[in-house]
Amino acid sequence: KGHPSYDYELRGGTIYNVGTLNGINADFDSNYMTLSNSSSENGSDASVDGGSFYNANVVTGTGITGNFINNYVSGTAYAPETSSSSVRTFARGGAIVNSGTINKINANFINNYAMSTATGAGYNYGYTEGGAIWNVSDKETSQTNGAIIDLIEGKFIGNRAIASYGAYGGA
Repeated sequence: KGHPSYDYELRGGTIYNVGTLNGINADFDSNYMTLSNSSSENGSDASVDGGSFYNANVVTGTGITGNFINNYVSGTAYAPETSSSSVRTFARGGAIVNSGTINKINANFINNYAMSTATGAGYNYGYTEGGAIWNVSDKETSQTNGAIIDLIEGKFIGNRAIASYGAYGGA
């Protein structure tokens, strides 16, 4: 339980950076994370963030160079009809979540997605933010200066944000 407002969380399908990386030169293809969140009596919140890469600190030097293809995060919220509490699942950043600083991204983002669904008859919600990239502000993390990506160069093709309740930022 890393984030104070989530009962369950998954971060960084391939890389979870909390230090300093002096550049990444790689292709990220078909990396993913899935999470199922259910509750019978008490409500719960869960998040699955960054299908390939989660940056919580700094990427310097050459930044990130490569391609992000077919990466995803997927979350499911389930609350039975008898539940009086809500169950929420957040799926964010099919390829990248940044809550720190990345000086440059030189990459193509192709067919990445974030998907969150809700099933069952109770109070359940699926939220999605950032089919390819979610650049998160300090209100969601302990980052005091907000998240910064200085420059992105590349193509965004076929990226999606899919949700049963609220979807934001397909690319």
